[in-house]
Amino acid sequence: MLHDLLFPQLAGHTWARVNLNDIALEHAGEVEARDAVTDEHWVDLLHQMLGVDHSWGGWMEARHFLMKGQYHKNVGPDHFWHLGVDFNVPANTAVHLPVDGELVHSEMDPDQDGGWGGKLIFKYDQGWFILGHLNEIVTQKRWYKAGDPVAIVGHRAVNGNWFPHLHVQCLTTLSVNVDGYSHLYPGLEQDYPNPMRMLCVDDEENQLV
Repeated sequence: MLHDLLFPQLAGHTWARVNLNDIALEHAGEVEARDAVTDEHWVDLLHQMLGVDHSWGGWMEARHFLMKGQYHKNVGPDHFWHLGVDFNVPANTAVHLPVDGELVHSEMDPDQDGGWGGKLIFKYDQGWFILGHLNEIVTQKRWYKAGDPVAIVGHRAVNGNWFPHLHVQCLTTLSVNVDGYSHLYPGLEQDYPNPMRMLCVDDEENQLV
């Protein structure tokens, strides 16, 4: 699994694949207003309910409910298709490179209204991939080996004001200003392919919770 490559220090921990938008809809009446603080508490409670340590999911997930009122107020009503996979782990968890790659972009995005926080873009043999919502990121533009530590998962004050998680997104065309969400259009899945299949090979055995 990709999480084993990203977080080798968490070997032996339990994980669940989740659809956060669907779960948020199921529990819509239990939270009056949501923000990064309540979302972090909500994800912790979700892990307790599922009996797992961490969770992952979200590629091409329609997050129209989850992101409503929280994300870039000026985007259109269909701009909530999630382009990457989120790994919901605690802040300060070390992130390791899943494959060999060349760092081509490194920045700390200060936007606290749905920004990236620490963002890294690597070129690898099938395109490019982003690691986002980070802290203590590498900055030297060079090749890194699979397994190299390249960042830690950021907390709310530095990660774009999100609950702590790692966002992993693949791209077939390099764009340093790319968003993590998009409107739906033909070819979207080809432009932003599934990281679980591009960076690791065994997604099929994991059942959706």
